[in-house]
Amino acid sequence: MITAERMDRQVRHSTYADASGAFHLEGLVPGTYKVDLFSFPGDTPAQASTAKVTAGKRARVTLRSVGPTVKVQIHAIDGSCQAVWFKRAGESEPDPSFMSLCENGLADTKLEAGSYEACIDATACTPIVVVPGKPEQKFDIHGRTH
Repeated sequence: MITAERMDRQVRHSTYADASGAFHLEGLVPGTYKVDLFSFPGDTPAQASTAKVTAGKRARVTLRSVGPTVKVQIHAIDGSCQAVWFKRAGESEPDPSFMSLCENGLADTKLEAGSYEACIDATACTPIVVVPGKPEQKFDIHGRTH
């Protein structure tokens, strides 16, 4: 099953891929969407990406395979956030496929073990290390700079 959820969580659509892996979602309103492929409904996404939908244009999405993951919670301790973006150590820009929407200053996601920067609203970034073998990890980071 493939789901596409708009960043503001106001729109969510689901569909299934055909035998070749292709899928189509019709009628999406403009915005940026998190797109996930699930092996089974309710399971952890097997692949993920983001897509920007523009009125009157077709959007293409390439889903990236996800390896063994750790549940990660990011807490924006000094403010709210729309989304948390993650970039691997050494990368200059956050990877759009590593994004988690915030709710009440918290963002939950699953990441492979490794070093990342967690970027609240793609701006305020803090280094984090996701440790293998520890099933759940929580990071308190500053969401807004003053």
